[in-house]
Amino acid sequence: MGMFDYVHFQGEQYQSKDTPKQAMDNYKIEVDQESGQEYLWVEEYDSEYVEDEESFLGGHLKQFNERW
Repeated sequence: MGMFDYVHFQGEQYQSKDTPKQAMDNYKIEVDQESGQEYLWVEEYDSEYVEDEESFLGGHLKQFNERW
């Protein structure tokens, strides 16, 4: 089972297996209205491991402080 990331562009969401992380992270492409230049943004975040006996792996990563 391969992982993928999400790419958001012009109100649509796509899946990509060609991004560096491959960890279901978020990217977005925005176009500067003045120059027409396209920019690729990646969402950064902090995370911590949360133990959870109900989880398949015994826990999960909780993301917080999301920012572009």
